[in-house]
Amino acid sequence: TTVLAQLYGALAARGAATAWLTLDNDDRLEKRFLACTVIALARVARPFGRLVEAAGQYFQGIPVATVRAAILQACARTSQHLVLLLDDYDAVPDDALGPLLEFLLERMPANLHLVLAARSTPRLPIATLTVRDEVIQIGVNDLRFAADEASLLFAADASRRMTAAELQTLMDKTEGWPIALQLARALLATPAHEHP
Repeated sequence: TTVLAQLYGALAARGAATAWLTLDNDDRLEKRFLACTVIALARVARPFGRLVEAAGQYFQGIPVATVRAAILQACARTSQHLVLLLDDYDAVPDDALGPLLEFLLERMPANLHLVLAARSTPRLPIATLTVRDEVIQIGVNDLRFAADEASLLFAADASRRMTAAELQTLMDKTEGWPIALQLARALLATPAHEHP
């Protein structure tokens, strides 16, 4: 989520129409997910007018296939680059959205980009998308600091130099997670008499 928030800020700063949707258990229902997607996209792009009205009622009485097609057409009608960030994708049980997302991924217009954040790899055609150069995966190991990156972080604090052994111990304990390293850095910068 932190990385997604940084991406959101960077995209917004560049003028990309970026919509954020945090998923939960209720998004397993296709029409609810599609309604929330339309509402999120409508906040950043114009061509969703009538769809927003129908989304307010979860597209009651409208077939899912019609809703999917209408969303893709609305996205294609805008000249804006649209980015839809889906946070906590794994909060949706049993990969209930997998078939729907596969459908959308296969038919997305060139101006629509989808970013998924999940704690596990979603059951989507990742290999196929990778071969087509249509996906970028950022995994756990990409998010962790390497020893040289951690060394640079601690070198910035001139008040306390760490030995290579101390740094290695810290890397072993934190597994290189940036927030853990930041907390350790803050703790080490605090005078000993102020530690709890």
